[in-house]
Amino acid sequence: MAKRLLGWMLILGLPLIGIAAYKTVKESFLSVRVDKSVSFNLYKGNDYASKIYDSTEAEIEITVEKVNGKNRSPVWDTTLGPQLLKKYPSPEKALAKTIIVPAVLEGKEHLEVRYVITYNSKGNILQIQNGPYILNDPGELNVNL
Repeated sequence: MAKRLLGWMLILGLPLIGIAAYKTVKESFLSVRVDKSVSFNLYKGNDYASKIYDSTEAEIEITVEKVNGKNRSPVWDTTLGPQLLKKYPSPEKALAKTIIVPAVLEGKEHLEVRYVITYNSKGNILQIQNGPYILNDPGELNVNL
C-alpha cells in the first residue's frame, strides 16, 4: 500500500515540478528590458527675499537606483549647488533635467529616487532627506526648496 501511494505521488508530483520549472524559465526569458525616463524639476518654493536668507545656501543630492527585489544598484546621481536660495529659479522657470535609464527589466525592476537637501545658513546646517519615490515610466519628480 505504501509503495503504491509513493508511486502515485511520484506520478502526480513530477509533472507539477516540471510545470513550475518551465514557468520560471519561461518568465526569465520573456522578460523585456526597456529604457525608462526620469524627469526632475528643481525650483524654490518661497521668495526668500528677506535679509535672513542673504547668506543661506542649499545643496541638492539626487540619486536614482534600479531595484530588483532586495537588490539595489545606483544608476545615476548628481549634486547641485551649493547656491544661495535666492538664486534658485521660481516654479515657472524650474531647472529641468531628464535622464534615460537603459535596460530596466520590465515587471521585475523599478526605479527609485531619493534626494537630500542640505541648507547652510552661516554654518548652521540642516539636512532633509526625501524618498524613496517609486517612479513609473515616464517618471517625474518635483524638488521644491
